[in-house]
Amino acid sequence: PSDEGEVVTLNASFTDAGQEAGQVYQVWIDWGDGTASTVQQLPAGSTTISATHTYKDDNPTNTKFDRYTVRLEVFDGSLQSDVETREQEVRNVEPD
Repeated sequence: PSDEGEVVTLNASFTDAGQEAGQVYQVWIDWGDGTASTVQQLPAGSTTISATHTYKDDNPTNTKFDRYTVRLEVFDGSLQSDVETREQEVRNVEPD
């Protein structure tokens, strides 16, 4: 779990049995909260992902926490893809 306003880091790695020399991958991360997706192009041969996101004030309001489905999709050079999802719990923080 994380708190509203706190930076969340997503770290992941993957394997590609058909990986070709110099293969480049594109990564899409949907954080599940309606904000723009994070898009990364990984350097040739890289299979490690790291991205950060900050969840703003909770939605709906007046709840102790909210759960968001984070969707990670990796595309290879021939546009084949694989998808993984995880839940992220974000705790409500009292306003200052």
